Amino acid sequence: MINYLFWIISSGITIYLLLYSRGFYLKVFSFLMRDFYLINVIDKFLFIALSFIALGFIVYLESFYRKNKKVFYKFLLITGIQLIILFVFQFTPYLLFGIVLSYKEIFFLILEIILGGFFIGIYISNQRYRIL
Repeated sequence: MINYLFWIISSGITIYLLLYSRGFYLKVFSFLMRDFYLINVIDKFLFIALSFIALGFIVYLESFYRKNKKVFYKFLLITGIQLIILFVFQFTPYLLFGIVLSYKEIFFLILEIILGGFFIGIYISNQRYRIL
């Protein structure tokens, strides 16, 4: 039963990353390109492609959590990787645009990278030989 709870949480984070990635690449494209029709076409194509990738990842996660032992540590690994990806999506536009961050934004960015690294570190410290 706990496997499906972890799967629902990981699926929710994956969908959030899908939607946040769309905002990320739209910000990057608006910075790099000026042809809004081309941005619109690329946006539609990338969103459909990323949606299929996210759907495949969600289906894979269900079997990954269902058939593996040590589900909690696997959940920490997946969540840690997702937090680091979220950090990259949130921090890169600030680097591109040169926007000054508020203390709240800095706090959450640091919290994401620390928690992601901490979760992955817990997973690695409890493994004997294999990473995955």
